[in-house]
Amino acid sequence: MSEAGRLQREEGRRTAVAHRAPVTPVGRAAMAVLFLAFVALGCQGPGESGGLAQPAATWTSVPRPTASETPLPTVTPAVAPTNLPYKVPALLAPLPGAEVSGSSVHLRWSWEGSLSEKEWFELWIWPRGLGERSMLRAKAAQSDCMPPGGVGVHFWKVRVVQGMPGQPEPVALSPWSETRSFDYRGPQVSATPTPLLPRPSPTGA
Repeated sequence: MSEAGRLQREEGRRTAVAHRAPVTPVGRAAMAVLFLAFVALGCQGPGESGGLAQPAATWTSVPRPTASETPLPTVTPAVAPTNLPYKVPALLAPLPGAEVSGSSVHLRWSWEGSLSEKEWFELWIWPRGLGERSMLRAKAAQSDCMPPGGVGVHFWKVRVVQGMPGQPEPVALSPWSETRSFDYRGPQVSATPTPLLPRPSPTGA
């Protein structure tokens, strides 16, 4: 390119710049508003998606599952039958928690009625910690028995049943009495006095 042509080109560039419309503050503000609106709508530039506006991403709140508590099964306590023909026996002695000593324990109770030939008092007595295991039959409202667990706390209760001795499953005719306890201290030991030895008589000189 000749020197004259280069000078002419530079002159034309200066003329174009001189005649370009200046950007006013109002124009800058309008451009800023358009840009913010463009960003708020989630649009992307031409270099990212070919100039097409993309919809803004939306978030859907999904409820988090909550742990459900399974209710525990309700344990229904055993209820004594109420349609039995006889009344419940009443325990008399020993008193609850009494200390008892001797070769046997005398148990007494009361009951309104009289037993027939096949009816009995069924007495249960057991030591603490071993469960109900010892059973006796009696015709009178009392019994002398040796505690099956030896020395220590025992429990006992009484009811009226029908059936011969040795029958595995007697028929209950009354509810069980209350359950009482006593503390067996063992056979009673009587103190034997120690015989006095005769004192030696003094010898003469």
